[in-house]
Formats: sequence, C-alpha cells, structure tokens
Amino acid sequence: MQKINISDLKMYELKKKSSQIMMVVLRTLFFIGMSYILLNPILIMLSRSFRSSQDMLNPTVIWIPQNFTIDNFKVAIEITDFWNTAWLTGRIAIISTICTLVITAVTGYALARYKLKISKILIAFVVLTIVIPPQTYLIPIFFQFNNFDYFGVGSLIGLFTGTPITANLTMSESSYYLLSIMGLGIRSGLFILIFFQFFKQMPKELENAARIDGCGEIKTFVSVMLPNATSPFIVISMLSFIWYWNDTFYSNILMRNQMMLANKVANIQELIRLSFSGQARGDGATETVIIFAAALLFIIPPLIIYLFAQRFFMESVERTGIVG
Repeated sequence: MQKINISDLKMYELKKKSSQIMMVVLRTLFFIGMSYILLNPILIMLSRSFRSSQDMLNPTVIWIPQNFTIDNFKVAIEITDFWNTAWLTGRIAIISTICTLVITAVTGYALARYKLKISKILIAFVVLTIVIPPQTYLIPIFFQFNNFDYFGVGSLIGLFTGTPITANLTMSESSYYLLSIMGLGIRSGLFILIFFQFFKQMPKELENAARIDGCGEIKTFVSVMLPNATSPFIVISMLSFIWYWNDTFYSNILMRNQMMLANKVANIQELIRLSFSGQARGDGATETVIIFAAALLFIIPPLIIYLFAQRFFMESVERTGIVG
C-alpha cells in the first residue's frame, strides 16, 4: 500500500483553504464594486442636493458638504409644485395600475385557458404591441382623444343631429384610464404575456375541480385562479406603477394642460430660469444643487415602495419566470 504523506496532505488542505478564501475575497470585492457602481449616482445625488452653491464651486468638497442646507429642497418643492404634482402623478399611476392589472389578468387568463381558433393571432397582436414603438401610432392616439366620440356613439348621433358629440380628452387624466382599460396602457402587452405564461403553467385539474364543485367560469377565475396568481400581481403592480410614475411620453400628449412630475423634473432647468425671472444665478451652481434636490424628491416614493416590497418582488420574479 502506498503511504500517505502527512505533509502533502496538510499542503493540499492549505491550498484548498487558501483558494476558498481567495474566492470569498474576490466575490466580496466584486459585489462591493458592483454596489458602488449602482449606488454611486444616488450617493452623488444625496451629497450635492444638501450642498450650498458655494460648496459646488469649492474643489475641496467631495462628498460631505461644508455648508449643509435644505433650502435646495424648499426651492425644488416650490418650483415643481411638488405636493400637488406628486398627488396627480401618484393618482394616475395607482388608478392606471389597477385598471391594467384587471384587464391584463383577464386577457392573459383567457388566452392561456381557452383554446380558440384565433388565439395565436391574438397573441401575435399582443406581441406586436410590445415590438412596435408607441411613437409610430402617436398621431392616431392624439386625434382619437382630441376628438373622442365615445367609441363611435357620438358620430352615430351626429348622423341624425348633424353635429357629432365629441370631447377633448387630451386635457384630462381620463385618457390614461381609458388606455389602461382597453389594454393599451404602458407595457400592457408585456403584462398580458406574463399572465399568459403563468396561467398556462397552472394545472388544468384546478379548474376541473372547481367546476365539479359547481363554480362557473367567473367564480373559477376569481376564487381559484386569482388567489394562486399573487406572484405576477406583485411583479406587474410594481413595474406598472414605476413606469407610470416615470412616464414622460404619454403625458406630453394626454396631459397637455398640466405637467406630470417626471416632466417637471426633466424640465427643471427651464422652470428654475423662469422662477428666477432672468436674475443672475452665477455659473450654474445654484441650478445644479436644485436639480439634484428635485431628482432626489422624484425617486423617493418609488424607492420607499421598493425597499418595503423588495423581498416579495424578488420572490415573485423568480416564481413568474421573468428573465432578461
């Protein structure tokens, strides 16, 4: 028998332990570096939003302000009319998200569980709503809501009265809700596919057992299928709210009488100049700290939501099967 050299065994164990320690160190350094890359913009925003304009011109100030101030937030809140604008944006985001959840869940369930001859065609149309950029049908949407005839009823009445009944919805938030109810809200096509994929993977025995117990189609969907679909509901509700909160494209078309919070933050520099009424602002330092303060105020609501719902969101993403 070949004798085992104790020194070689100890050397092998030492190398193995060293390689494990090295992997832990490299993995830790990698995650620290990635965390810095992800958190660096927020850290810069925090640092500069609490600075005075003098600190922005001081090369010795890197992270910690010498003249700590919250006046930047006061000016940003006043310029953007933050509370009223945030209430408007949040109201539109919440109601639109609820409408989107209802219509996409019903549509995804119908496409997944009912075998129709046109099911594949309908799924192809859903995919097209994702592939085709909204800029291509921007003008038809604008004209549709600028002269909204209540789905043709107003034009039909106009055949008898000579004057069609129309309304201009480009000055109202109801246009957002109508798009969501019709399944044409922001990323609604993606949400339909998520529900479609989830309901398609659910066992058919659940529906069969519900029907044996006397449940109809609606009761089966509400009482059996929806309680098992908490994962896609959590994912879609968070994604939908964030996308509506950050929206600047549709708001320029559908909310022409007032600006959403994302639009005001995007145009904060122009709002600052209008508020100063042409007064001197130095070399832009005052504008810079106010811009960072406004941006920080804008990201706080979705950031708080994500911090509280992070665990549920990540678990739901894994169960839903969203990748990429």
